[in-house]
Amino acid sequence: SDSFVESWNDRLRDALSSCDGAADSCAEPASCPRVVGLDESSRGFFPLSLCNANDYVDQRVVLVGDAAHRVHPLAGQGVNLGYGDVRELTDTMIAAVSEGQDVGSLHHLENYESKRLRHVLPTMAAIHGLKHLYGTSSVPATLLRSLGLQLTNASKDIKAGLMQHAMK
Repeated sequence: SDSFVESWNDRLRDALSSCDGAADSCAEPASCPRVVGLDESSRGFFPLSLCNANDYVDQRVVLVGDAAHRVHPLAGQGVNLGYGDVRELTDTMIAAVSEGQDVGSLHHLENYESKRLRHVLPTMAAIHGLKHLYGTSSVPATLLRSLGLQLTNASKDIKAGLMQHAMK
């Protein structure tokens, strides 16, 4: 088990648990919205939620995409995280096969989990932070986000770095 990943996962879980219901537990089916019927004249909504599975892998079992992590629907990052999961799992399986190993061995799957958590957890924290930054009308927060957007827009390096991270 990787101490870096455990530390970040613990920090993220602590930070999210202090938010007033902002973080759902993926392990609690009751927190997931259910569609029980459709009425063309009605409107519906799904609450914003953010959660991360405690474990992405077990022997011969792998969680990917929304089964492993769910993020607020900001900038399409949920689907990008899922694509990254598939790319990393594919690379992990190719490595196992090239070494003559079982693709479902926990040894290889834990490597996949560690790599994905190193990417997913900081992304989840950033998305959660952006949700709160844009969910307030406080003057300091408005000034901070405006300045941040202007700086990001003015720097090709920052924009390129953000896009590169988002596509992993």
